[in-house]
Amino acid sequence: MSGPKGYSYTVVSQAELDRREQAAIRARCRRLQESIGELTAQVAALAHTQADEQHRVAAEPGADLAADRDRERLLLAERDRIADVLGRAREARVAAHLRDQLSRVDVSIDLDLSGLGRSESAESPAELRRSSIDAVSALVATVMDDDARAGFARRAAALLGASGPRARGLLSALQSDVQRQAREQERDLERRRRHEAVVLSSAELPDDLAARVASAADRTPAAEVDALEQVLVVARAEHARRLDRDFVHQQTRAALESFGYQVTASTADGPAGLTTLLATTGRIGTDHALQVRLLPGDGRFVTNVVALREASAEADRAAEDATCHDVRQLEEALSRAGAATRRDHERQPGEVPVARLDDAAAQRARRRTRAAGRERST
Repeated sequence: MSGPKGYSYTVVSQAELDRREQAAIRARCRRLQESIGELTAQVAALAHTQADEQHRVAAEPGADLAADRDRERLLLAERDRIADVLGRAREARVAAHLRDQLSRVDVSIDLDLSGLGRSESAESPAELRRSSIDAVSALVATVMDDDARAGFARRAAALLGASGPRARGLLSALQSDVQRQAREQERDLERRRRHEAVVLSSAELPDDLAARVASAADRTPAAEVDALEQVLVVARAEHARRLDRDFVHQQTRAALESFGYQVTASTADGPAGLTTLLATTGRIGTDHALQVRLLPGDGRFVTNVVALREASAEADRAAEDATCHDVRQLEEALSRAGAATRRDHERQPGEVPVARLDDAAAQRARRRTRAAGRERST
């Protein structure tokens, strides 16, 4: 019997889930290509050369999901490789600047800097001096923070001008502090990589959800990346709910139309709002329609008969009885399409009053039913 019914649903269609994954991968790949282009241009600017287009992985999407997965892995590897090239190029530029600064220092050439890579086979004091400056500059250039690096540069100048026990003490302290800074940098880099991964993943979201994540990313420092990742989790869950509802909407409409109904749909309050399908057919008369409402939030929908004009309780019940078979068929059609449903409440025909549509909606529904009847008769 077909009084009002409520259902929960879960999309299990592998084809639909694969389609979504492929769309998400392709969106991320487009963002990765943009990032690779920007990094390549930055490398070229540092090296004063033309951007190398050969850095690019194939621009076209893959032929299938597996190919797109491979392409994303290649693009991620390419982006990381070029980012590493950019990092080394920046470090080399900083080291060159430090060498220029430290070249003004009177270097004590008896200082043992072999542990930093200084060449001890230099043939002249000038070569030994230059090798010492190169070694200390390379050490300090690994520090990414500008203020911290400036402090280390001043300590490096003091080190190069010292000798004997004082020089050894300065060297030991400098190496220890640079190593400590490197460990902190690595932690910062890992947080930054996670921050960038969230921004990359936002490419797969619709505009309103992507904007929400982007706004959170702009105001969330890398040190608080855990909170930002949670924003992405929530946005992805909302996106999945919308995709599920769209899928069930499409499959429900297709099923009802295959049963001979004329179907119209309306959505209130934006993409996350209530979606209502109104289905009419001459088989249940021109005074009633079958209504399917896809509810906001987690996947649920309800079915019920509505009246298009004033009708008797007997006519209402007759319309509910007439739609019983179609509602059962709808459950089966959704299951075949890959939307598993579970009925969680049900009322018998006549148990609750049939709702009346407002006049405007009712008139539109009656016109559709009459028009469909005329088309079948011609």
